[in-house]
Amino acid sequence: MNKKILITTLLLSCTSVKLLCMDPLATTKQFELSVINKQIELIDKDLENLNKNKSEKAKLDNAPKKRDLRSKREELVRKKQELEKNKK
Repeated sequence: MNKKILITTLLLSCTSVKLLCMDPLATTKQFELSVINKQIELIDKDLENLNKNKSEKAKLDNAPKKRDLRSKREELVRKKQELEKNKK
């Protein structure tokens, strides 16, 4: 999970470098929003994969992972809402 986020962040930062020359403040916030959106998307995919397991043992083993992912997602959604509010 963390490797996916790191790789995504690096890819997005490489593509946004040239945009920073145009309007640094606007593109920085836009970049942060795009990173947060991608992280939320990855967390959703991980949660979906964890929910595919049908066995009881797998459900019990995955419960802490699901909790952690949900709390990370909630934190990212709050951060995203703050950024969108400050953007206006």
